[in-house]
Amino acid sequence: VLTSVSIPQTVTIISGAAFNNCSAQINVDENNTVYSSRDGVLYNKTQTTLIQVPISKTGNYNIPETVTSVGFSSFLNCKNITSVFIPQTVSSIGANAFGGCINLNTIRIQTLTPPVITDAVFQNVNTETCMLLVSGGAADVYKAATGWKNFKNIVEAVSTNAVTSVTFTSALLNGEILHIGLAPVTSYGFCWNTTGSPTIADNKIEKGTISTIGTFNHTLSNLTEGTTYYVRAYTIDSLGIQYAKQVSFTTQSIPDAAGLITGNTTVCQGQQNLTYSVPAVKNATSYIWTLPTGAIGTSTTNSITVNYEKSAVSGMITVKGHNEYNDG
Repeated sequence: VLTSVSIPQTVTIISGAAFNNCSAQINVDENNTVYSSRDGVLYNKTQTTLIQVPISKTGNYNIPETVTSVGFSSFLNCKNITSVFIPQTVSSIGANAFGGCINLNTIRIQTLTPPVITDAVFQNVNTETCMLLVSGGAADVYKAATGWKNFKNIVEAVSTNAVTSVTFTSALLNGEILHIGLAPVTSYGFCWNTTGSPTIADNKIEKGTISTIGTFNHTLSNLTEGTTYYVRAYTIDSLGIQYAKQVSFTTQSIPDAAGLITGNTTVCQGQQNLTYSVPAVKNATSYIWTLPTGAIGTSTTNSITVNYEKSAVSGMITVKGHNEYNDG
């Protein structure tokens, strides 16, 4: 039985499918200018294209994050591989790449946009039972994509639910574990920032390990008033990080103090259509005006037109900003 293949530096052309059904570990001379290898797997020199995986590979297989393209027939007849991790770097998968992988039961793919494939990519893979585990918010996209929609079990491992109990400085984050595979979840929680698409490199709350599906939550405190935050739930296992879809929330805010009102300060009884205004008040969605007796006018904006009745008396005009949370 052939157990290893050594490719010298002089080899510059290897025909397609040259190592199909070969169990040998492939080792490429480091000085070869066209090909390279890692753990017995054949790649191009920069390891951006996966060319051939020996059929002797078993169990879980993680495609390295250097890979952007999975070559045709690259996993052909790898019957003992049970799960594959496809990183978000992969944008294309060649024909029959996973053909004959009859024991493949889980494919975990991070790419939010499904790589363009043909139905033949998963030839003889049982798409009725093999689970396609996708990133948060991507399930519907995969269910509609050519080739991918053949999988009957397309799920997201974790979801971010709507944020609740939002106050001026705190909010309750809500998430749910939807699936736990053979690889134990070693960490889960929430990550957040104020710019969007948060990762665990940003702010995070780690809630430890978990072995059962179900909801979880955490109260964030010491937040900034009137600020929009973006949050995602996540899980980590031996296959890597799985992020849920992003949700956002904005903390409550009291309108700022109103500035100086401009307009006529000396008027006569009976004068009509005098306009008063105030600079826009931060965090205000409407305005509340108060007028002296005999001054008539209504407005919810930062300006108001006032008519003075002949019985009008002297007094103060005041205004304050208002929003759904409070008055300024």
